[in-house]
Amino acid sequence: MGFELNDQQLNEAFAEFKKLADRKKEITEDDLFVLFTGKQIESADASIYELTNVQVQYGTSNVPTATVAADVPSGENVVVATTGAGSVEAIFNALELLVKGHVNILDYRVTSIGKGRDALGEAVVNLRFNGETYTGRDISQDVLEASAKAYLNAINRKLVKDQALLKVKEMVGQ
Repeated sequence: MGFELNDQQLNEAFAEFKKLADRKKEITEDDLFVLFTGKQIESADASIYELTNVQVQYGTSNVPTATVAADVPSGENVVVATTGAGSVEAIFNALELLVKGHVNILDYRVTSIGKGRDALGEAVVNLRFNGETYTGRDISQDVLEASAKAYLNAINRKLVKDQALLKVKEMVGQ
């Protein structure tokens, strides 16, 4: 599948694969891609986005507002705020300002992992970023945080892919 993982990353990916297999009947190639990309992003020397804070102000008579802080590929921490029709849209609107590209959300879903008040929520965001489609995932007890991280996970996949292609082009050019 084109991933280069060291022994530790491969062992961690296998442990996560086993956990995933316990939760799902069928593991797809997309699931493996998400798992391996996550491991590669964690260790990549790639410049990526990393969420440092998300705050949402919401009330039935107020306009939902999201403030997002993230480390951007240049290394600086950037804070942006904007509104939306709901909390998630406000977060996604703020993140779109942060990544400075055309983003179109194709699909968004949150599912519960486990039961009870302390169940984890898994957010999955399918989006088109500058003409290419990517899927991002994250898990958290806070579904708004998981949603923001899943969005950035999809954007980071593009950055990692672009940097890997650049390395291949440099190697071929040598």
